[in-house]
Amino acid sequence: MSRSTANYDQEPGVGGWPLGYFMLRNRGNGRVFDVATGSAADGTDVILFPLKEPSRVLSLRDPEADNQIFFIDLDGNLCSKAAGHAVDVEGGKLVIRHRRPISFPFPNSFSHPLPVFEYSPTDQRIIVRFPGQTSAQDTPRMLVAVPKRRPRTFFDSVGETLTAAATTVVFAPLALTGLASPKPTSTATVDDMAEADFNLRDHELDAQDTLSDEDNADDDPERQRTMRIVVQESLHSQEAVRRTQWEVISILKEKVVTGSGRG
Repeated sequence: MSRSTANYDQEPGVGGWPLGYFMLRNRGNGRVFDVATGSAADGTDVILFPLKEPSRVLSLRDPEADNQIFFIDLDGNLCSKAAGHAVDVEGGKLVIRHRRPISFPFPNSFSHPLPVFEYSPTDQRIIVRFPGQTSAQDTPRMLVAVPKRRPRTFFDSVGETLTAAATTVVFAPLALTGLASPKPTSTATVDDMAEADFNLRDHELDAQDTLSDEDNADDDPERQRTMRIVVQESLHSQEAVRRTQWEVISILKEKVVTGSGRG
């Protein structure tokens, strides 16, 4: 029997990952990590896309599908086989990042340590950490697939308009009943919010860094999906939980010979 060193079950590597090459498939939508257009350019998006090549044997795979293969280096950085570069986080999304010289003050949006990716086989979550932060700032973040609702149609708009009209007839505004409308609970100004501390670098995180399990619609026919980094929190719906779970599919160097003689 011959087995590849990329066999995840027997040879775990850095940060809970398997040794060697692998693909990452989201359990919520079935799509895999994919370097958009197969480009190696700095800043290229890493997206979710349907599986291009089903074979797990490296020598039998179509090289054009190598943009869906990744590996973890010794520093815990997630790297693309096709691009030959590591994955960074920019604006809450994953991108290909070329190594850059250190510039001061360090770290900054151009020059900073690459994020470290960890995998938890227990709950199948991908945890992202940002080196260089204090322990108090180092809040674990997780990677989640973003659902995409199908585009609105004319009939959707008509239905909502009719519903809104019916609601207006039944429920009169508070102003017409003589009752005062509640005032906003927040009195923060734009300057207050601009001066507030934000622990993580703004070029790395999206403005919306929390995850909601209320809207689970993911019925858009478009093949591509996106990912983002969010704060870890408890989820209740099964659909939302599955969007945070990832299957690691190890790539084998050669066929596995079984007792039946079949690869």
